[in-house]
Amino acid sequence: MSMSQTKNPPLIWLEKLLPLILPVCLFICSSSLYLLILLPSLLTLESVESMIENYSGKLLNAPLEIDDIACSWSEGLRISGLKIQGTRPPDPESILHIDDFRFHISFADIFHGRIDFRLFLKGFTLNLIRHADGRTNIDGMIASQDKTPASRQSEEAKPETPETDTRPFYLPLDVGGRVEWRDVAISVNDQVTGKHLRIDKGLFILDAPSIRFQETGLKLHMDIAVNHRPLPPVDLLLTAAHILDPETGAVTPEKIHISIEGKFPGTTLSVDGGLFGQGLRSDVHVDLKALHAAASPFLPIPVASSGITGFLDISTNLQMKSNEIVSFDSSVKLDHINVSGPLIRDREIRDFHVSLLNTGSIDLAGKKIDLSKGKLTILRGTEFLYHAVLDGNNTAAQDSFFSLDKASIHIDELLKFGESFLPLDFPVILGGETQPSVMQVTDAILKGNFSTGDCTGKIGRLNLNIPMIRVKDKKSNIRIHNTQFDLAQLTADLKQYFPLDIRFDSLLHIDHVAVDTKETILVHDISVPEFQFRITDIRKSPKALFGYAANLSGIQNLLIQKIRIPSMGEVALVRQKIDGFCRLLPEEKVLVGIREIHIGVSDLMIQNDAVGLFQTGLDINGSLSELSLYGLRPVRFDITGFQNRISLGDFAQLHMATDIRDTADREALAKGELMINLGNLFQRLSQKPKQILFIDGTARMRWDIHARRPSPSEITHLQNSSFADLRKDFPFIHSIHTDFTLNHIHADVSIRPDFSVQLEDVSAEPFFQYDYDGKKGKGSYAGNLSFHNIKSTTIPDIRQPVSGGFSFSGTHDNLNGLSLSQDFEIVSMGLKESMLLTLSGLDQSILRNREQNLPYLLKKTGGSFSGKIAITDMSVLNHLLQGISAGGSLSAGLNLLLVPGSRLSGDTWVQLADVALEKDQAFSIQELSGDIRLEKEYLLTENITNRKEEGDRYAGDNLSDRVLTRSGIQEKPSPAGFSGAGGIYQYQYPLQTGYQNQEMMIRFTSAGSEKGPLPMTLRHFQTGLELVKGLPRMHGFQVDLLGGTIVSSLSIQQVEKRFFIPVTVSFSGIQTDRFWGKAVSGEQKKDTEVSGQVYAYFPVTTDIHEFLNDLNVDMLFTHIGNMALEQLLYSLDPTESNEKIVSQRKLVQKGSPKWMRLTIMDGALSLEGVVSVQGVDIDIPQVKRLNISGLSGLDPLERGLLKLLPVVGILRSMSANTIWMDRENNAIGFIQ
Repeated sequence: MSMSQTKNPPLIWLEKLLPLILPVCLFICSSSLYLLILLPSLLTLESVESMIENYSGKLLNAPLEIDDIACSWSEGLRISGLKIQGTRPPDPESILHIDDFRFHISFADIFHGRIDFRLFLKGFTLNLIRHADGRTNIDGMIASQDKTPASRQSEEAKPETPETDTRPFYLPLDVGGRVEWRDVAISVNDQVTGKHLRIDKGLFILDAPSIRFQETGLKLHMDIAVNHRPLPPVDLLLTAAHILDPETGAVTPEKIHISIEGKFPGTTLSVDGGLFGQGLRSDVHVDLKALHAAASPFLPIPVASSGITGFLDISTNLQMKSNEIVSFDSSVKLDHINVSGPLIRDREIRDFHVSLLNTGSIDLAGKKIDLSKGKLTILRGTEFLYHAVLDGNNTAAQDSFFSLDKASIHIDELLKFGESFLPLDFPVILGGETQPSVMQVTDAILKGNFSTGDCTGKIGRLNLNIPMIRVKDKKSNIRIHNTQFDLAQLTADLKQYFPLDIRFDSLLHIDHVAVDTKETILVHDISVPEFQFRITDIRKSPKALFGYAANLSGIQNLLIQKIRIPSMGEVALVRQKIDGFCRLLPEEKVLVGIREIHIGVSDLMIQNDAVGLFQTGLDINGSLSELSLYGLRPVRFDITGFQNRISLGDFAQLHMATDIRDTADREALAKGELMINLGNLFQRLSQKPKQILFIDGTARMRWDIHARRPSPSEITHLQNSSFADLRKDFPFIHSIHTDFTLNHIHADVSIRPDFSVQLEDVSAEPFFQYDYDGKKGKGSYAGNLSFHNIKSTTIPDIRQPVSGGFSFSGTHDNLNGLSLSQDFEIVSMGLKESMLLTLSGLDQSILRNREQNLPYLLKKTGGSFSGKIAITDMSVLNHLLQGISAGGSLSAGLNLLLVPGSRLSGDTWVQLADVALEKDQAFSIQELSGDIRLEKEYLLTENITNRKEEGDRYAGDNLSDRVLTRSGIQEKPSPAGFSGAGGIYQYQYPLQTGYQNQEMMIRFTSAGSEKGPLPMTLRHFQTGLELVKGLPRMHGFQVDLLGGTIVSSLSIQQVEKRFFIPVTVSFSGIQTDRFWGKAVSGEQKKDTEVSGQVYAYFPVTTDIHEFLNDLNVDMLFTHIGNMALEQLLYSLDPTESNEKIVSQRKLVQKGSPKWMRLTIMDGALSLEGVVSVQGVDIDIPQVKRLNISGLSGLDPLERGLLKLLPVVGILRSMSANTIWMDRENNAIGFIQ
């Protein structure tokens, strides 16, 4: 049952019919002879009928019934109503039924060498059924035909002894006969698949009047219905003549003539001729649509439900040239083929054509086929011409070949035909408007022993010509014009059809390529004039890395005439070459080497708005001694001797060398050198008319790195690392060396016609150098720069070249310790600068606490800084700054010390010697000298509880009670005590007693300005400067100006959280006419002079009201001229609204002032004094507690106070002695 369900139904019924039909035919023939010759004389017809029925029942294992049987010499044997019943009752119909059977044989002419017979059968009906359970109505009959296993084994055990009979076949007697079957009906019903086949009106006639002298004819006809659907009838007519020689009866193949005409469902057959002479020609014409319709019930569902139309024509002409040689000429054509439906996934093939023509001969004795000419045509333009010899002798000397003489493949036609099989968005379109895309192959051959596969293959020439290739997507459109590919040679040696040696040689040319994006990029004239490779010693190797061992080598050249990019420029004459080899070793290893790799550009032109047209060349050369690949999962390799050299025109060269061991897990060495000729580079850059910079000289950079590839765990550690310990964070770096040098640099800078600078010679060897030892985690760095002969149009009066140098060096120990020293000098200017920096603990501060680096920097980091600068001759400023006249010398320095978490201290100094500066009439200063040294120290603490809230310091203290007591100066005497020199002495004494250190002084002989609202000149200036509790203090201040002398001292003091400036001034002979804008001369100047003393206490605040309320001034004029006093009173009351001031002015006009005192306290102004009128001292009307906020002209003061806000913050920092560190808020502050 399983076999019947899996095999094709026609094969099943064929297997089941043969065991049934053959015994029946043998039985009928033997019975006919037996009945005709022996039985009529021995038995009655009834006994014979019973004997036949019993014997057939045992033979067929099925009941056989005969209605009537008759036998006579004149009529022969006749059987009527023969029937075989099925083995599975009740079957509705019998298995086999024959209405009438007649057989007659005549021996009347046997002595004349002739026998005649007639066989007639009518009403032959055969019914075959496969039931739904898989069993058939002939299972019992088939089982009876099976032999026992023992007999089958005995037959299989018999050895086969081939017998060869070379004698020609002949028939001693002439035979004449006729076989006629009529009304043949066969029914096949398969209940499993639901299919039904029925043959009706079957007719079979074999007519042979005389096999020696007349033609033999065969006629066949049947009507066929499948699933009750009638198909076209089957008709076959065959005639054969001259089968036997009339005299000898031997078969005469050279004279046999056969003619066949047949019609089948969708197919017609025609055969005519003989093997000898003009040959035997056969023609088959198939209508695929009709054949598909007829066969669809027996086809798979995808094939049956598809649409197939078209025509198949097969023509063959066979001709015997001799008894051993048969020539043939055949053709197979498929025309107008159309296919659609699920067979090709609902796509469509339309109007497909293909033809196959073959001409040749067959050597029957030599077992050789000589295909002298062959042609395969696909569609209209694709054509293959070939010839071949196939040797069927299975010997080592077999010599077969297949030669493809010419092949022409029209790619456009094939793609258009198969476009329904391509994706809808397939981006590639081939073909031109006038020329098709064609691939041509000539002289391709495969020869050798086809039975063993030991052959040699060769393609003499292959040419591919594609006029246009279009590649489109959403963002770009690529057009490739006139692509020509030529395969000059391809040869291969095969062993058992496995390639052992392959040689390939080709070339390629493309006219131009256009890439349309935002702009059109054009590539002109692309060619590959040489592309060769060879693979030798190919063999299978189980241990090889890719399963094969082989040697490969190849050379490839590329040439591009021009590449144009509108927005950038052009590239002309691009050359590229690669020459390499590869060895697939039998062990798990692959060796790759590159003997030469070259990329060259003759002309590289780049257009840029910044530099104009930049034009140069490019040359890249490289080689690889060996790349050893010995693992794929994971990839493992070694690289030895990788060299690369890149030259960019005549201004840049790059050399690189690399070695890698164990995929860089063990080590990787990288060396390189970059050299740039700056002169040649800027010569190309200077082609733009507005070029502002030109540099000449050479620059060189070198590097030497020894490292390995980091492991995944090291990468993870590095991502989470603070880079505090270089040895632990970068264990994969063994050593680093790099340096950068500049040699003989000449630079011209021309910003505008009136400003240009020239550097004659600048060198730096090295400009920067760094060395790192990964085992120790230590590194060093250094650099220098020297320059000579600097010229500029802005300083045309340079009397000597400007030259100088810069250098630095330093080391680091991991990132814990860092040192840096630096020196700078301009010899011609007498300028020297140096610096020394040391740091420690960076790994504990910045690197590990990046988010809180400021407090940690002070707590964990230590270091020192020392720097100084000196100008020995400041006259060089005369040549650097226009309109400046300078002289003298200057030096300054700064020292800082940071003790981690303990203290921060620093000191600075400035030394001036005979400095002179003058700029036109704007200002001038002569003989400026001085020596100032300032120091400051802060303690560092994290104890933030020491901070005090605003307003909690000096609470309840009244400023008016401490104005004078906190200055350290004696309280002022009453005005009556100030008379003569004694009063002045009492004020001058405290100004001079504290100034014993004459080294901490600044002096100049004169300074002044002739411009501005108040031109004046200062002479004989001196002052001392120091820091007291972090705040500046000026002492020993003395200057001559306005015809008089001023002696003063001032300082900044902190009271609680506020700052005040106490000032003490003693002045004499000051001429005030310039303050009031009146020009006086001669004796009148005496009336403008003032002398006296001033003590003032200025609050440092941005609030005007707070400033006026806390301002304290005590000014005593021991001498004041009439004009001076009058102007003073006028300034206090310009509108003459205060009666007392008005009366004072009137009184002054009558006499001369003897002394005056002006005081400001708590926001009020008081004025008193004595005037001598005609020798009598008269007190002027006193002004008491005049509210100064009501005075006019205070707006500029209010605006000026607002600018003091940052000054207050600076003073707070300067006055503090402790820096507190707030780690939680990442902040620092200054406290007392």
